[in-house]
Amino acid sequence: MLQLQESPVQKFTSMGMRVLFLVPIPCLILSSWRQGKPSWAFSLGLILFSTFVWAIWEFLFYSLRQRLLRARRALVGCNHMMKKLQTCIFLVHDSEVFHLGGAMWEECPEHLPKQISGVSTLLSAYPFLKHSLQCALSGQPMDETVIFGDHFFEVVCHPMSSGGSSRPCILCMIRNITFLKKSQDERSYFAKRLEQAGRMEALGTLAGGFAHDFNNIIFSAIGFTEMAMEQTSTDTKLHTCLTQISLSCSRAKELVEQISLFSGRSMGEKQRLRLHPLIKSLAKRIVRDHSVRVKLRFYLDEETPPVFMDPTAMHLVLFHVIDNAVRSMDEEGGALTCTLSLVGGSHGDTQDRVKITIKDTGCGMNEETRKRIFDPYFTTRPPGEGMGLGLATAYGILSQNGGWTEVESVPREGTTFTFYLPPCSTEHCETEEPLSTDNPRGTEHILVVDDEPQIETLLRITLESLGYRVTSTTKPQQALADLTQSLQSFDLLVTDRVMPGITGEELTALVNKMAPDFPVLMLTGQGFVAPPTGGNSPHFDLLYKPTRKKELAHKVRALLDKGTHGTDTPH
Repeated sequence: MLQLQESPVQKFTSMGMRVLFLVPIPCLILSSWRQGKPSWAFSLGLILFSTFVWAIWEFLFYSLRQRLLRARRALVGCNHMMKKLQTCIFLVHDSEVFHLGGAMWEECPEHLPKQISGVSTLLSAYPFLKHSLQCALSGQPMDETVIFGDHFFEVVCHPMSSGGSSRPCILCMIRNITFLKKSQDERSYFAKRLEQAGRMEALGTLAGGFAHDFNNIIFSAIGFTEMAMEQTSTDTKLHTCLTQISLSCSRAKELVEQISLFSGRSMGEKQRLRLHPLIKSLAKRIVRDHSVRVKLRFYLDEETPPVFMDPTAMHLVLFHVIDNAVRSMDEEGGALTCTLSLVGGSHGDTQDRVKITIKDTGCGMNEETRKRIFDPYFTTRPPGEGMGLGLATAYGILSQNGGWTEVESVPREGTTFTFYLPPCSTEHCETEEPLSTDNPRGTEHILVVDDEPQIETLLRITLESLGYRVTSTTKPQQALADLTQSLQSFDLLVTDRVMPGITGEELTALVNKMAPDFPVLMLTGQGFVAPPTGGNSPHFDLLYKPTRKKELAHKVRALLDKGTHGTDTPH
């Protein structure tokens, strides 16, 4: 808050006026007594009269002084406020400019004058005022927002009566609103980003639900197709048709995995992944889908060690980079070069890295665009053709898996993306024993529960074809009742994860309380599920849907072969 005090001159004047009234009184009284004519009435009357006159003067002087102080305080406060608000008020009359307050000029660019001496100087410094002044001179008030360089100004010009002059006075106010404008733009930008993020979240939720339901459909299609293929001879046309249906189901399975990754509900199961077949098949498919004249060149070292990643995530990384490269060559065509090799350490890293290079001869990017390509929601495509999330997602996946990327681009020459990933470590890349051709069989009693009737039927028929005795239900409450009444009559529980009433995880936890060593196989289409006891339990395993008969048979047999406390029992 502004504090104004009396100046030394004001204090001296105030003290002088008090002395002027008080000093003559005792002098007159002493003078009358020395002349030998003392008069108590005269002295008292003189004192009262002087006191009355002094009180009136003091009251008038104090009141006037306080009013002046308040006026000065208000003027200084107003000027201070206008300076804070970057506002200037002035009066224009004929060719003269009278500055009334404010200090907007201090906030303006350095090349502009700090003082305005006349209208010509004002208009030369601020040409945007010309239109507003002309309108005000014609008697029309103006209130508008103008842009001057990098600054935004709010201009208000109002005509006023000039006391008989032919030309009216104009009261003008200029306010620098650059900061407010930028703040509004930022709020608008983040509001749009928030709205877009909300849409993406809703779309991800919808995609996740779609992937879950579609997984069950594909699971049924794959399972029943395999059963039909077992009943037909391999040299018949029917078997050939069923094989094509099975291949189509496998392709649909890959699409669902991509949708699950987009929705944040990816299976997330890392495994040994060889990249050269994935790069080659994906590049060929994308070029074919775009129908562009792009020549493919592959320099893929097949001896390059595999990486340990989620195949769906790696597929998404390569898809976005290759798709962008092909799109950049849509108009004139070009060449797409894919390279895969194992290189020594770089950037201070002493470990070997798997190096993937995707190079195109498309339109390229300038330096400003290149710096922003990994920003979420940044895209150079027209509205409706891209969300700006592809490369941001790819960057996040690479970072989460211990890799990084480098980008080089020259306008009208092309772009090169280079990925570095750690090769599969020894513990992860031990050669796994391939599943045997024959499906393992058994005679144990298995309880199957899945709320989808098609999958419940598929699991029951599949397991019965492998020799097992199967009790199946679509109601998890019924399965829990059966286990509670006769747990010893069952050897294995096969349950879905997402079910109404009681989920697969809750059912597993309840069974684990009744018998900690009871084996459970849980089928799921999304995410990782921890064992009910935590850690790695030998009596709990996951099987991701959609799956095939061979995988189901080996998972079931492996769990059944585990005896009490995790010891193997002979089969």
